[in-house]
Amino acid sequence: MAFSDSKYLLDASGAARAYLGGDRRVFNGLVVLDGQLVGHWKRRITATEVLVETRPYRPLDQARRRALRVAAQRHGRFLGLPATVL
Repeated sequence: MAFSDSKYLLDASGAARAYLGGDRRVFNGLVVLDGQLVGHWKRRITATEVLVETRPYRPLDQARRRALRVAAQRHGRFLGLPATVL
């Protein structure tokens, strides 16, 4: 399966390849900011909240951390639970 919109996602810094050890088969849980792949995430759903664990490839500035929190909160609203970014 392919998605034509994904052709605009870049790993210009090479951080994703380094993190994944060259494995390019990972398609789920991507953190994309400003068209750049900057990390991975996974979620854990409890009875009272959604915990979003992020693994950025490099430190994120305050604006990008805020954008990540906003996206996690939007995901939590979709699930009907508050979201916390770890």
